[in-house]
Amino acid sequence: MASETPKPRFRPNHYVCPSCHLYLLAWDPPTQTIDMFHKVGLWADFWTGHVRLVCQYCLGATDVIPEQLVALLRQRYGLYAPTVEPPRRARA
Repeated sequence: MASETPKPRFRPNHYVCPSCHLYLLAWDPPTQTIDMFHKVGLWADFWTGHVRLVCQYCLGATDVIPEQLVALLRQRYGLYAPTVEPPRRARA
């Protein structure tokens, strides 16, 4: 009898507000599912372009979130965070 190799299981990544400790969302990368528990927004650093989740309850910001999650939030929920564009050169 051949033993089946167990399929790897991934736990969803949970994002928690560092200020008020509310669970903001859970993201499962392999299945591309998002469970949103509270209202969130996206906030982008001006110089680096890194995006963070912002808790709409207390305005606390999480650590930097992956680009794959940012793209999924933009696609499914229409959340917007500005992207970094190189400065334009002045005409001489």
